[in-house]
Amino acid sequence: MSKEQPGGGIPGSAEHDPMVRAATLISEERLDEAKKICEQVLDGDGDNVDAIYAMGWIAFCQQDQDVALSRFSRVTELNPGHARAHNNIATILLNTGDTAGAASHLESAIAAAPDFTEAYINLGAVRMAQGQPNIARAPFEKAAELMPGNPAILSNLATVKLQLGEVDDAIAEFHNVVTLKPDLAEAHNNLAHALRQKGHMADAVETLKRGLAALPDSAELLSNLGNVLKAMGRLDEAVVSYRKALALKPGLIITHNNLIHTLKYMAETSSSEIKAEADRFGAVIRSRARPFTDWNARRDSGKRLRVGMVSGDFRSHVVGRCLESLLGHIDQSRIALTAYNTSATEDETTARLKPHFDLWHKVAGLDDDTLADLIHDDAVDILIDIAGHGPGNRLPMFAYKPAPIQATWLAPFITTGVPGMDYIIADPYLVLSDEAQFFTEEVWPLAEVWFCLNPPDLAIELGSLPALANGAITFGCFNDLTKMTNAVVTLWARVLLAVPDSRLFLKTRQLNDDLSRQDTLERFAIHGICPEQLLLEGDSPPAEYLAAYNQVDVALDPFPFNGTTTSLDGLWMGVPVLTRRGQRMGAHFGESIAHAAGLSDWIAEDDGDYVAKAVALTSDLQELAEFRAGLRERVLASPFYDSARFARNFENALQDMWKKAC
Repeated sequence: MSKEQPGGGIPGSAEHDPMVRAATLISEERLDEAKKICEQVLDGDGDNVDAIYAMGWIAFCQQDQDVALSRFSRVTELNPGHARAHNNIATILLNTGDTAGAASHLESAIAAAPDFTEAYINLGAVRMAQGQPNIARAPFEKAAELMPGNPAILSNLATVKLQLGEVDDAIAEFHNVVTLKPDLAEAHNNLAHALRQKGHMADAVETLKRGLAALPDSAELLSNLGNVLKAMGRLDEAVVSYRKALALKPGLIITHNNLIHTLKYMAETSSSEIKAEADRFGAVIRSRARPFTDWNARRDSGKRLRVGMVSGDFRSHVVGRCLESLLGHIDQSRIALTAYNTSATEDETTARLKPHFDLWHKVAGLDDDTLADLIHDDAVDILIDIAGHGPGNRLPMFAYKPAPIQATWLAPFITTGVPGMDYIIADPYLVLSDEAQFFTEEVWPLAEVWFCLNPPDLAIELGSLPALANGAITFGCFNDLTKMTNAVVTLWARVLLAVPDSRLFLKTRQLNDDLSRQDTLERFAIHGICPEQLLLEGDSPPAEYLAAYNQVDVALDPFPFNGTTTSLDGLWMGVPVLTRRGQRMGAHFGESIAHAAGLSDWIAEDDGDYVAKAVALTSDLQELAEFRAGLRERVLASPFYDSARFARNFENALQDMWKKAC
């Protein structure tokens, strides 16, 4: 938020006016000298508004927020129409997470000074922090009216449009902004984000590179460039970009998260390397936290547990889909649920999830201190992170230890590195015994599987085996291209060369982009795979996505980060999944799914076995067709689709954690 310096608000022009002298000293950052003058003025007139305001500003500059707030508040008591004091109070309140208080003071500032541009800008920023871009629009538009052509204000308006889904308008606006002000890093970042939403990955990369040409030391631009490169599957380049950003700003938590999140995709990265990076991340967040040492939770081993869930995915997302299948079967006499929704986005899935929670908190915009205090005050017994190092996580807050027991679940099964994270909830196959040493958490395996799903609520008929009509095998993978590492491309090319006339059908959102399609063709061409062997298709609505599995004979699982819901969707559509045994932590999703579905024969031991199984399992089309015909029933009978059974296992695990603590 912007802050008004006191100079413009202190009247007087006489050469010997002490407050004019004080304002000059403040502008020269000679704060102690200015403070002495203000104290002398207040000795003679304790209610001198200009001196009190200047003292508030000096305290603010010296990072004494409490004194600054007290001084500015006194100003508004003496002069309720002091717009600048209201504006600065709002800034302090926003820093503490009090967005409602900040908004109230900004409205007072605007009422007192209807042409106060900074107050409109700040009010828009507060509404954005509250997750209300629709309400933020009006103050930003008023600021743009008062200050036409201002790039920062236009950038704010474009950001509003982006969050409201007006992506094309936002892109046009951001292009205008970066033309007006090429060194505005935020505009380049947001333009790249908008281009990514449209699938224009190459344009996003070029946008960020233009921004870096103007701002070569922008850690934020380097970090975002890493994000785009990662989304394109250019993982090595992404890691380089993240590391450059962290070298410039070692404390960039989001960048550090993204680096760790990227390393999990890379086959050449070992468990020890991932843990070392997670430990570095943990050390940074530990240094910023103020951990609780006592909790309000009553230590009663048989009580109804209060369980908090922290996530930004209580919506139409794979996490929301998993939660919806679980929460409907939770025994509310054993478990009381509290949601801490870290995202401002809510949809029809959110509406279905809310009734399962006793308490629902919207915490988007709350800082770590405030969120930790809220959770602690709620007397949560067990707090569950549902993000890991993924987007929108609040791992730094978990270092505050606001609940006596903390666990991470549904994340990619690499360690968080977070001090105070007690458990990682897994299953018997997700973490091998010799991998436990690479987790800072204790591994807590559930009885059977680590999550469950409801079957798709769509009437999609199973087709016959495509190869019977095509005369050749079509392999497929509908996972994010980020999982398709160079090692995966190399192995899949070997499969295509080993199975005569076979093809590979890839379907994912990145393939909406022409450059990503061309890049994919070139990556396979290096290994002797011609374009005619590849079917490339972008994303589509759920019914079309599921129906597309009717074009696939056998799904190929990427590694080391396997498919999860895509694999279960494929199995539900009668498509068996060939997976490869993982060699490190976070690389065993495919094995877990195969074991639970009774498909252990579809787990390859290594690359050679992967190719051999691909050949053997597709050599008898009639046998494969019969196997496919019964696959939906087989997977529906597995623990992954038995939500009631999973809920009991989940409840028992939480109860056992609590009994152990008691």
